Amino acid sequence: MAISHNGKEAPKLPEDMHSGDTDTFYISWTEKLNGATISSSTWTIPANFTEVSAATDVSVTASSTTYADCNSIDLSTTETSGTFTITNNCTFSDSRVIKRSFKITIDGDL
Repeated sequence: MAISHNGKEAPKLPEDMHSGDTDTFYISWTEKLNGATISSSTWTIPANFTEVSAATDVSVTASSTTYADCNSIDLSTTETSGTFTITNNCTFSDSRVIKRSFKITIDGDL
């Protein structure tokens, strides 16, 4: 499921993550490129989260829709509850750096 970011407030993802699982999250930067390309990407994650893997400038298909210009991260966590903010810091070929965040909820009861 794709969620739009309004550029002002980090959206909360509608599905919960579960402690011990590894989930993949991504951000598409197509609307922000303005003729540039993605040069690099770093992720800021909370304590007790682990970056299993990450990819920069890839295409992602979700629910039969393909999103280009994505940065993705596979995350696992030992947290059992709470809401946490994940941030992608994207550097473009024209030297712009833009950050976009989203919130995920950990639900250990499911």
